[in-house]
Amino acid sequence: MSTTVQPQLQQIRLAMAETNDRFCTEVFAKRNFEALDDIYTSGARILPPGAPMISGRKAVKDFWSNMVRSTNAKSAVLESIDVMQAMERLRLDGRFL
Repeated sequence: MSTTVQPQLQQIRLAMAETNDRFCTEVFAKRNFEALDDIYTSGARILPPGAPMISGRKAVKDFWSNMVRSTNAKSAVLESIDVMQAMERLRLDGRFL
């Protein structure tokens, strides 16, 4: 990996940590599901454990809002495990604890 890519990936990891914090504060604590528009891209995909992949911002928003409401969750821990660059796209592997 080139020396230019490493700092870029580190910046992305830091930005993802900030995004995870915002997700917990806005989505879980405040029930502000509109904040998901700023967190996920239109082509976002998530893979919940034991469930099929969910694709698209609207489907992702529906998943999170239904999950938070149905479980009455007040907080969450999101952990970014790895960020990989593939051409012009980024792939983030993470988990919800």
